Amino acid sequence: MAIPYKWLCSFTIDKVDIPANKTIDGIEFESLHSGEKWKRTGKFIVELNDLESPDKEQIEQKVNLLSAALTTQYSIGEINILEPKLLNEEELRSAGQRLLVASELELKFDIEPPIVETDKIENVILNLNKPNVRRDSYLTALRWMRKAALDNDNYDSFIAYWIAFNALYGKPCRGERESIEDFIRYEVDDIGCKDLLENGILDVAIATVYNIGLQLDNKTRLPAVTRNLKNAYELIKNNPSSNFQTCVKYLVLSIYAVRNNIFHGTFLHGQCDELIKASTQILTRLLRYYLTKKLYIV
Repeated sequence: MAIPYKWLCSFTIDKVDIPANKTIDGIEFESLHSGEKWKRTGKFIVELNDLESPDKEQIEQKVNLLSAALTTQYSIGEINILEPKLLNEEELRSAGQRLLVASELELKFDIEPPIVETDKIENVILNLNKPNVRRDSYLTALRWMRKAALDNDNYDSFIAYWIAFNALYGKPCRGERESIEDFIRYEVDDIGCKDLLENGILDVAIATVYNIGLQLDNKTRLPAVTRNLKNAYELIKNNPSSNFQTCVKYLVLSIYAVRNNIFHGTFLHGQCDELIKASTQILTRLLRYYLTKKLYIV
């Protein structure tokens, strides 16, 4: 009987605090010997019966799924897949089986230094693996969120986050604005909106957005949507029983106005950096809240 080829597949994650000796989706994590505080190695074993190296797509798929799950709650950074290593070479040699040297594999992402809650990420992976009509939309959004986290340019990062959001609110049926409003109305309830405004999104970010005075359509004389945002935000600050969902609606529509000014060339690259940073922070919080709600299902 042939002995299976046992390949150790590994990758490093920079600037992330996954507790050492924790296992997520069969991937065991440990600190690097260098003692770098925010660096971890993830390892898992692939057993093959034939003389071949592990399939590159299979390894990437497993690492990408972990990356997607982490992206629901953390800023994803750099992940480097290392060359697979054959664990039982001597056993195979003694049995007279042929050996094969694996080719080098490489894939890159980027990660900030959060302390990862491994149980939550494990659960997200389980839910991403389940059949779901929205699964492709979730994975598309998460892929663009990873791209956004990698980009050092404020404008490009914002655009990538907007594409991620677009993947979630979908194709416009009645129009772009109506689709965005429907997303807030049906996907983020008032309790969730309250949590976002009180615990997730910074006051200074909201103020930066509403002080810019943007309209949704610069070709009309409609009042600035950011004025509606300012009024709604001041109302909930003075009256805790106010409609938080209305405030979040105007907040997202204000970000949509920022998007329109970028996409249609009103803002030149390098201008309005603080506005772009604030809008990105708001959009990131909304995306993480929504995806965590949808994918962290216990």
